Amino acid sequence: MKCAGAAYMSKSYDKGSNPAAAEGTAVHEIAETILTGGEVLAGSLASNGVIITADMIEAALFYVQGIRQLCLSNVQYEQRLFCRGVHPECFGTADTVGIKGIDTIVICDLKHGFRQVDPFENWQLITYANGALERLPNATFFEFYIFQTRPSPTVRKWKVRVEHLKMFWEELKVSAANATCEGSPTLTAGQQCRDCKGRHLCPALKESALFAVEMAYEYVDSDTIGLAKELKVLLKGRDAINYRITGIEAELTSVIKSGKPVPGFVLNRVEGNMAWDIPIEDVVSLGEIEGIDLKKDGVLTPTQAINKGLPREYTKNYASRPLKEFKLEILDEKQIRKNFGEK
Repeated sequence: MKCAGAAYMSKSYDKGSNPAAAEGTAVHEIAETILTGGEVLAGSLASNGVIITADMIEAALFYVQGIRQLCLSNVQYEQRLFCRGVHPECFGTADTVGIKGIDTIVICDLKHGFRQVDPFENWQLITYANGALERLPNATFFEFYIFQTRPSPTVRKWKVRVEHLKMFWEELKVSAANATCEGSPTLTAGQQCRDCKGRHLCPALKESALFAVEMAYEYVDSDTIGLAKELKVLLKGRDAINYRITGIEAELTSVIKSGKPVPGFVLNRVEGNMAWDIPIEDVVSLGEIEGIDLKKDGVLTPTQAINKGLPREYTKNYASRPLKEFKLEILDEKQIRKNFGEK
């Protein structure tokens, strides 16, 4: 919304899903499966290959219970919405869309990340609303719900009149037109850079980050006003620099994965939580042999099973710690010289 070039940059440099996003996708899949009458077991695989854990099922159940309590009619899950009032090619997938009473459209969004998301004037939800309006053209209200599973389960709500949203849709319409016009769209640095997949090559973000660093050195006043100005610059600069760091890390990680070296950096893999290597039914049988009930929304994790009394020998033989995401680290050249006897 705030950067006309965001869509172009994200599409041009999309390297695929990261581990956190993949886990979030799996939680959405679990929730949809349960809401549509299916069953999910811990230890099984989501369609994107993520190992489903009891914690992920618990997070999905928090969302499922919240949706059911809303008692919506004409409800649909993971529904694609075409927001033609914003742009002919604009669309999005809403986690849950339904009707409440006779005059209210409800849109719910499941968030599995740690970053707090507020439904108030949330551009993503406002865009979805434009596409959902055709379900009840004479609606008076929209109710937006954010179900956030972490760090602690929280529900946030914003109820707004349809008339009030029209001015936001006009802003979106202008922004979409700017983003899709011929030529290079204008790039603008800001908080939106945080999730842009092209931020590692964005000249606007690079300039913003370096400018913030430069300006920080120019402030030498020690009085309250001077310190306040410096802190404001540093805080903005910190965000811009972090966006650049994470963007460059993602790009260099991709380069190394492709088999090309990156001077001064190396990729190391992080071990994940212990997971079962055998079918769920066999895990339950192991527990029955020891007189332990290992069922918990499917089955307890190996660590939980040990804490409940299952002998560690079982986990040594039937469980392992899968390698998770790669972590980009600075190459410790001193340690290399020491290991190879170089003085």
